[in-house]
Amino acid sequence: MIASLFMFAYLQVAFAMFSFCYAQQPSYLQHTIFPSPSILQHYIEFDARIVAMLEKLLGSGSFGTTVGHLVSCQVIFLASSRGLGLPSVVQCATPTFLRCWALIAFALMSRFQ
Repeated sequence: MIASLFMFAYLQVAFAMFSFCYAQQPSYLQHTIFPSPSILQHYIEFDARIVAMLEKLLGSGSFGTTVGHLVSCQVIFLASSRGLGLPSVVQCATPTFLRCWALIAFALMSRFQ
């Protein structure tokens, strides 16, 4: 995946493809699978992979040193908050799952009333 991002002439295009395609991959799982500890471990690994791939995309010296906790936090901040706006799978897993099932429960309740 990361090798194909280097084919783009502009970094903005590569970042858009990275953030809107690769970073969104676990979205379906978040809606359908309860975030148990074993699933959350995979989500943590995916978040770490996102930050590592972003560092490769921007260049190894782009963050000054290796990506630390503060920089990885800034990666998931919204763009309006001066972050990069990449979603954290770990932080979104439980709210996304509960929101999805709450919508289903609301639809069922309204159907049978």
